[in-house]
Amino acid sequence: MLKIIKTTLIVIAILSALILAILFLQDRTKKLEDRKYKEINKITIESNSANINFYKSVDEQVRVVVYGSSKDKVQIIEGTKYLNISKDTKKKTCILNCKNEIDIYVPDNIENVEIKNEVGNILFDKVTVKNISINSETGDIDIYNTNILNINSKVGDILVNTINATNNSSIKTETGNVTIEKLVNLKLDAKSETGSVVIPVIKEEQDFTLNIDIKVGNVDIKKYENKSE
Repeated sequence: MLKIIKTTLIVIAILSALILAILFLQDRTKKLEDRKYKEINKITIESNSANINFYKSVDEQVRVVVYGSSKDKVQIIEGTKYLNISKDTKKKTCILNCKNEIDIYVPDNIENVEIKNEVGNILFDKVTVKNISINSETGDIDIYNTNILNINSKVGDILVNTINATNNSSIKTETGNVTIEKLVNLKLDAKSETGSVVIPVIKEEQDFTLNIDIKVGNVDIKKYENKSE
C-alpha cells in the first residue's frame, strides 16, 4: 500500500513539474504596437530578431502591427513621408505559440523599403514596392514584385516572383538557393557561395546582363514560361 502511495505521489510531482514548466515556457508575447499612418512612401526597418511581413493594405494608409515580449523595445518614428521602425527583441525562452512579428500593411504607392534584420524571415505577400534593399543574417526572403532589388544575406533561401526594370539589381547569399520566377529587362548580379541559382529569361531578344558567381551549386538559366497562360 505504501509503495502505491509513494508511486502516486511521484507521478503527481512529475505532472505538476511538467505543468509548471509549460506555464513558464509558454507564449508570453503580445501586440506591442498597432498604428496607422498617412502619405508614407519610404519605410526603414531595423530588427535583431523578428519575422517581417508586408501585406496589401485595405486603404491608402500604412498600418504597422508589432508582436513580441513586453520586454522588447519598439520605436516608430514618423517623418515627412517616411517611417523608421526599430525592434530590439530581448532574449527569452518560449517554445509554445510564440509570435515575434512586424506586420506592415501598405498601399501600392510605396517607393522604398529598407530592411536590416539579423534573424527572421522576410515576406512581401502580393505587395509591389519599387525599390527594396535588404540586409539579413539568417532567414528566408520572399519578394513579390519590385523594380530594383538589392539583397545581402548570409543564410537563407531567396525567392523573387518578378523583377521588372532597367536598373541594376543585386542578390548575394552565402548559403541558400536563389530563385527568380520572372526577370524583365535589367542587369542582375547574383552570387551564392553554396546553393543553386535559377533565372528565367522572358524573351531571347531582350537585353539582359547577368553576372552570376557561384562556388558550390548549380546555375539554371531558362526560358520563362507563363503558367497563367
